[in-house]
Amino acid sequence: MSSTKQLTTLLVIAGIIFTGFGYWVMPKIVGQTISKSANCPSLITGAGANLPVISNIGAINGKIKEIKDNQLVIEAFLGVASAAGQNDERVVNINSETKLYERAQKTPEQMNQEFADYEKSLKANAGKTGAGAIMPPLPFNQEAINLGELKVGDQVMASADVNIFKLSEFTAKEIIKEQMIATAPLPTTPSAGQPVK
Repeated sequence: MSSTKQLTTLLVIAGIIFTGFGYWVMPKIVGQTISKSANCPSLITGAGANLPVISNIGAINGKIKEIKDNQLVIEAFLGVASAAGQNDERVVNINSETKLYERAQKTPEQMNQEFADYEKSLKANAGKTGAGAIMPPLPFNQEAINLGELKVGDQVMASADVNIFKLSEFTAKEIIKEQMIATAPLPTTPSAGQPVK
């Protein structure tokens, strides 16, 4: 056999071996690594197969379903955990230590102005040492509120100092009411074959 044929044969055999390794061996190794490193007690089966279940969470997002005396009932969105059958309704207790905030998204005009000011500040302080860190602007404004300003249907994030993954009731360290700015509706796309107006 010529050296070209030997080289071609060797490359084909190596390709078959590496392809098989990539398809059959690596997914098993990677799946075991993800399970161990993410501290995941189990994996989801079915549509979300091989997705790790995150079992250590300190905050939930959701809508307020009910407001009681110093308690909120929140319909929580837990993503992958919801698919694994974890509770999606949580009772959140509010005590004197709980901080309540409202967070409102800034308008594009506000953000553009703040970024322009931020860039000017960066240029003015370029090369200077010992100056405090210049932080970029946040995309929202946040202000303290009281419990009476929350209402059923509000989108909130409730956080705690403990792992709340399996808790159906916990005391919140912080509750943030999310307030998004209204945006113009997206244009509709005509069906295939329909004239564009």
